[in-house]
Amino acid sequence: MPALPGSFAGALAYDLVQWTQPWRLRHPPEEDAILAILWRVDRWLIHDRAAETLHLLTMSGDEWGDEVAAMLAAKPTLEITDSGSAPKVEGEVSSHTDQQHAEIVRQVQKAITAGQLYQLNFGRTWSGELAEHPWQVMLRLAGDNPAPFSAWLNCPDLQVALCSSSPELLLSSSEGFLVTRPIKGTRPRGGTAESELRLRQELLNDEKELAEHHMLVDLERNDIALVSKAGSVEQSHYQVEAYAQVQHLVSEVRGEIREEADVWSALQAMFPGGSITGCPKTVTCAAIDLLERKSRSFWSGSIGHIDARCGRSAWNILIRTLEAREDQNGWQAVVQAGGGLVIGSNPKAEVEEAKWKAAALRRAAGWLASDSHSELPSGEIAIFPQPLRKQPLMMTSGIGTVSRWPLSTGDKVASKGRARILFIDNLDSFAWNIIHACAGLGAHVIHVCGLSTAIEELDNIIRATAATHIIIGPGPGRPSNSKLSERVAELALAGNLLDCDAIKIPVLGICLGHQAIGIAAGLELVESPLGAVHGVAVEIHHDGSGIFSSLPNPVAMVRYNSLVIQPGESELEITAWDDSGTLPMAFSHPLHPLQSLQFHPESCGSELGSKLLSAFISTSPGLQPWLAHG
Repeated sequence: MPALPGSFAGALAYDLVQWTQPWRLRHPPEEDAILAILWRVDRWLIHDRAAETLHLLTMSGDEWGDEVAAMLAAKPTLEITDSGSAPKVEGEVSSHTDQQHAEIVRQVQKAITAGQLYQLNFGRTWSGELAEHPWQVMLRLAGDNPAPFSAWLNCPDLQVALCSSSPELLLSSSEGFLVTRPIKGTRPRGGTAESELRLRQELLNDEKELAEHHMLVDLERNDIALVSKAGSVEQSHYQVEAYAQVQHLVSEVRGEIREEADVWSALQAMFPGGSITGCPKTVTCAAIDLLERKSRSFWSGSIGHIDARCGRSAWNILIRTLEAREDQNGWQAVVQAGGGLVIGSNPKAEVEEAKWKAAALRRAAGWLASDSHSELPSGEIAIFPQPLRKQPLMMTSGIGTVSRWPLSTGDKVASKGRARILFIDNLDSFAWNIIHACAGLGAHVIHVCGLSTAIEELDNIIRATAATHIIIGPGPGRPSNSKLSERVAELALAGNLLDCDAIKIPVLGICLGHQAIGIAAGLELVESPLGAVHGVAVEIHHDGSGIFSSLPNPVAMVRYNSLVIQPGESELEITAWDDSGTLPMAFSHPLHPLQSLQFHPESCGSELGSKLLSAFISTSPGLQPWLAHG
């Protein structure tokens, strides 16, 4: 059973983000705003659609349960209610004009070009009165726009109702495993089988849609890794899912929850969903606050249920959602919709997409007359699985471990002969993918915050952890945001970054880390003359040396960068280039164990990235050859 008596169910407002991210809203909700509605639920009526059964769960001796059981035993015929067309309501108001919306798209693109973020999900609102109870709106939505994670919530005490026709799962948990199903990428249904296939193939080959989807999958892998056992996170499915009027790209990401985590900490790690924030998550949440200039309330929050006793939970993402409040004048409602803004976004198309996404809800509320949107082709729900490319498994002597600095009492430093990697996290949304990739190769990884850790602590951290390697992680903005990253780059470049035995520590810089190393060598960091590249697998041409020695040439790796180090005179050697042959994609030092990459080997689209990380881990002269390359 998905739920048991005594579990909790309800809704979480997006504005709880200020407690799940290390940052505070500048436009917080009003002091009396509702941030969550949770009930302890002792009575459940569960409809299993696949089995076509109803299950009643109550406490023993419950009078209501006995009455419902008797009613169900009589096998009543339930009438399907036709809600009809919505009564027309005048006076709908939008938070932004189309021109203002388009200007925000351009503002976000400027921020992407400057390297501040990769993608941002902006939403605008439409608000107005309802001429009927919100339940009628919900019935209309269920009939016209069914979705697998639809939800209805009515709280008369607080005079709040939520109608959601959501297709997206934020998080489910059961039997020790966590699942999230990120959605990004959309096409309409086709009027014929041929046109539907054409639209599906168009979606599967659209570089912008695929880049957004890869980015979201990488982000969700990162978030689920925060509470999962090392080496357990994987992308398990990739498919096109066709709903009533649209087709979506959908992936499934799974992880096995670690012993010290629970369903509440898993929800903390995942909330709010990356598909409605952007990437990197913390930076985009702050940017959303500045751009939207008001609280989101329940839109892009979640409805679900949770039971910490048995580890079961399920939460949707509240998109395609209407939020209604009742006052002395009747029901007032708000609909919010938007889309993911990337460097390749067309402002006019983004405006139209937001209006299209909101159209079904606005029609159901009576604010929008029936128009061409309602004549979109429709079809039965269907799933079209796609081939899933995974990084090859590397044979190791076992899965490594993950710790956080400062080490807790129970943390043990890995034994001699096993890599001990300090990972400097620069507030990126892919950091934990790199951490898990290295742990999956058998290393012990110690997470160090690159923004809050003082550079004076570096020597103590190296000695306390007996570090054998350091990875300077990626992050938004410029290396100057992370003094610790700059310090590691400077010491490594001078050959003065030493372990407990006075042996030079191998260093790998990834993206921002690569840029920190380039700047330390006297090179210049500039906006890429060829434009930003985010979530796209590109050909990397390398010289076959160092960590590239076992890779084909060229090799496909995913890039996430707007800024690049310009080539110039320095002590660094360029070991890889982009396809144009003008942008350095990797550096190494001829005398010191220092290497860097302007791409992400851990990404779901970097097929041989694990080989590259494996080669780096094996560079330390003090390690035994415990890692077998495959």
